[in-house]
Amino acid sequence: MKMNRYHLFLIPFLSFLLGWSLLSWGKPETFTEVEKLAQKIEDRTTGWIGLQADLTLHFLTSQTFRASCRGEMLYHRLDEKILLNCFNDEEKLLFSFKSEDTNFSLYVPAEDLVYQGTIFDLEDSPDIESHLKPRDLYRGLKLAFIPRDKSELVYQNGNMTILNVQGDYRGTPYLSRRLLINQTADVLEETYYDFEGNPTLDIRRSDFRSIEIPESGFDRKVVFPFRIELECLKKNHGEIEKTILYFEKITFRPWIEETAWNLTGSEKTQTKD
Repeated sequence: MKMNRYHLFLIPFLSFLLGWSLLSWGKPETFTEVEKLAQKIEDRTTGWIGLQADLTLHFLTSQTFRASCRGEMLYHRLDEKILLNCFNDEEKLLFSFKSEDTNFSLYVPAEDLVYQGTIFDLEDSPDIESHLKPRDLYRGLKLAFIPRDKSELVYQNGNMTILNVQGDYRGTPYLSRRLLINQTADVLEETYYDFEGNPTLDIRRSDFRSIEIPESGFDRKVVFPFRIELECLKKNHGEIEKTILYFEKITFRPWIEETAWNLTGSEKTQTKD
């Protein structure tokens, strides 16, 4: 068959396209530094549903020690559900605290009362003096998702990385979170900001340990901090409140029976909304 000039041009052009497509097909997908770091963090911290723990809680105000108790905690990370019973040195129940999403119940045996409301009522109500802030506990126990398209590396060396996460307030972007991350992708410190740029919550994590996930079907472990410090800045009067959680034993559970979430208290206990 006789080839014309068009054929002579087409053959090398098709060869180029074929070679380029084969190279592109075999080339692995590239990821940004933010994407790789976020994925590494999630690989180390996710994969579990329920948590059961024995711990000690310390409550401080402006660096002054106020109280401590021994706690027994259940936490469901998907439903944002917590049950926390705290006891004194004589194993007497001091309070039983339950929260689910935006609702809470707080049983105080000394007052024979169960306080109920939303977690926002708990933060702002003058009737309840409580260090326990469900939103702070949620954020401390479960690292929030890191959006790849709204995160930026602002500092990085061989040992430490600072990652900023952008929020949105009525269409205006602002710094909502700042994460301090070590070389093994443990989030050592996480600070939350309001849309005006004021820090509202500082979370410090340490004593990271590897814990197996039962019934996962394969060798799966999660890295979890056995010390979590929550420092909340109260806007009204500039006072700092700290809650420090020292975990003694943590067990991940694939499910938690519904009866385990019953709030401790007597049937005759009065309820106050």
